[in-house]
Amino acid sequence: MAPSFAMHCEHCGNNRLLPEIRISAGWRLACRDTGNGRGMSTQVRRDTSPGQNQFEACAAYKFASRVLLDQGFPAIATTIVVTILKSLGPIPISLAPCTSRVRIREKLRDARIPGPEPHPLEWTMNAPKPMPLALLLTTTGTHSAAWRHPGVQTDAGTDFSYFRRIAENAERSRYDLLFIADSLYMSHGERGGARRYPRHPHLEFEPLTLLSALSVVTRNIGLAATLSTTYSSPYTTARTFASLDHLSGGRAGWNVVTSQSDLEARNYGLDIHAQHADRYARAAEYVDVVRRLWDSWEESALISDKETGVAVDTRKLHTLNHRGKYYAVQGPLNSPRPPQGHPVIIQAGSSGPGQDLAAASADIVFTAQANKSDAQQFYRSLKGRLAARGRSPDSLIVMPGVYAVVGESEKEAQEKFAELQSLVHPELGLELLAKLLGKADFDSIDIDQPLPPIADVNTSKSRLDMIRAMGLDEKVTVREIYTRLAPGRGHYTLVGSAQRVAETLMDWHRDDAADGFMVIPGVMPQAQDDFDRLVLPILRERGVARREYQGTTLRENLDLPKPTNSFVGTPAQ
Repeated sequence: MAPSFAMHCEHCGNNRLLPEIRISAGWRLACRDTGNGRGMSTQVRRDTSPGQNQFEACAAYKFASRVLLDQGFPAIATTIVVTILKSLGPIPISLAPCTSRVRIREKLRDARIPGPEPHPLEWTMNAPKPMPLALLLTTTGTHSAAWRHPGVQTDAGTDFSYFRRIAENAERSRYDLLFIADSLYMSHGERGGARRYPRHPHLEFEPLTLLSALSVVTRNIGLAATLSTTYSSPYTTARTFASLDHLSGGRAGWNVVTSQSDLEARNYGLDIHAQHADRYARAAEYVDVVRRLWDSWEESALISDKETGVAVDTRKLHTLNHRGKYYAVQGPLNSPRPPQGHPVIIQAGSSGPGQDLAAASADIVFTAQANKSDAQQFYRSLKGRLAARGRSPDSLIVMPGVYAVVGESEKEAQEKFAELQSLVHPELGLELLAKLLGKADFDSIDIDQPLPPIADVNTSKSRLDMIRAMGLDEKVTVREIYTRLAPGRGHYTLVGSAQRVAETLMDWHRDDAADGFMVIPGVMPQAQDDFDRLVLPILRERGVARREYQGTTLRENLDLPKPTNSFVGTPAQ
C-alpha cells in the first residue's frame, strides 16, 4: 500500500472529503479526512502491477510536476513524487516528461502553499489542459497581399534585426516555438503573379541558417523549420538538426515535408516531381534513418580520459549500416546525440499517407482545417492511428493553423481584414490557386464563374480536397475561392474581437478539435502584436496559455518524453 502523508490545507482549514483524482491510467490520488483534526490524508494508489507501470509512473510524475507543482500546489505534488520514488525507485531521466527528478526535488524542498482561489484541491481536479502555441515566422505576413500593407517592411526577408525582434517578442509572450515554412523554388509567375507577389513562396534567409543565428539571442522558445525529404539526404539532415539542437540547448524541431511542385524538381536536376505515394514511402524510410543516426552516440560514449588516453567507449558508439529500398546509409553520425535525444519532429501532411507518417514518427502535426467539424474529424482520425503504433493519444500534439485577425472590437477586426482583402489582385489570386493545384492552364478561366472540375493532382492532396469542397459543394466562383485562400491558404480564418477569438480557440481545444494552435499572422509584425496584446492575456486568465517556461528544452516545455536510444542494449557494430 502506498504511504500516507498528513496534509494541512492552509487555504480553508476544513477537513473535507474529496473524491479520487485519476492522475493517469495507472495511478490515482485519493484525499481523505484524517478524522483527527490534523488535516487530510493523501494516498497515491497504483492501479497496475509493478512490472507494467513505468510509463504510467512518468505520466503521474508529469501530473505532479506540471499541473500541481508549477501551478502552486506543492503539498500534493510532494505526495505524488515521493510515493512514486518509494514505490519504483528513481525514474530514468530519459523518461521524465517535464523536468529532471533532481530539479523537482529542489523545488519541493523550498515549496510553500500559497492558498489561491478556489479551493486548491477542487481547482486541481478541474484544471484545464495546456494549449501549446506556435508562431509562424514570416517576413511580411502570410496574407498574399500583406507586402502592400503600409506598415510592412518589404525588405525584412534579409534583415536579421527584424527576425530577432520577432523572436524576442515571441519569447516574451511565451510561445512554445517559432516555425519557419519553406519551399525550394521561386515562382516565375506564368500569369503575371511574380510581379504581384514578390515573396512567394519565400524570399528570405535559408531557415536553418536563420534559426542557428536566433538560437544565440533566445533562451527558451523552440526553433523549428521545414526541410524536404525529397530533395535532401538523411545524413545531412540528421547532422544539421543535431547541430541546431546543440546550438540552442535542446530547442530544435524538424518539419518533415515531401515538397509539392515540379518547380522544386527542376532545381534538383529533375523534370517532374515524384508521385505522392512514392514521396511518402521514401519519407517514412528517410525519417527512420535520421532518428537512428541521432542515436549513434549514447550519452556516456565520450569518455575523453586524458590519463588513459581513451577518448570513446566504443561499446556505446553505434554504426547504422542501413540498406533499405530507397537509402543506404552506413553511419555513425559525426555529431553527439542531441540534447533532446531527437529534435522534435513535426509533420504537416493531412492526407492518409501523411497521417500514417505522423502516427509513426511525429511529435507535432500542423494541419489546415477550415472549420471545427473538419478539425474534430481529422483529430479523431489521426489520434486513432496511434494505438497500432504502440503510442498513447497524448504523445502526439495536433496544432491546426489559425489565421487570426484581432481587434478591440468586432468592427475593428473586420475593418483590418477587409483592408488586406482589398489588396488581392486577380493575377495574384490566380497565381496562388494555380500553385496550390499544380496547374499551369488557368489563363482561360473566368474568375467570376464556378471552378471547373479538377482532376487529381500531384501537389497537396488535402488542399485539393479543400478547394474541391469550396468549388463543388458550395458552388462559389473562382474569385471567391482565391479570396478565401489569400489570407491563410486554407487555414482556419478567425476574425473578431479578442474575446471572440480566445473563446473560439478554447472551444476547439476543449472539444478535441486541437491540442494547441499555430498562430498565422496575416501581416507582420502588427498581427502578432495584436494577438499577443489582446488574446494571450485572456488565455492565461483561463489557465490554458503558459505564464512561464517550465523546462529548458522544447520537449520539456511540450511535455514530450525524451526518446530512448534505439541502440541501447544492442551490441556495438
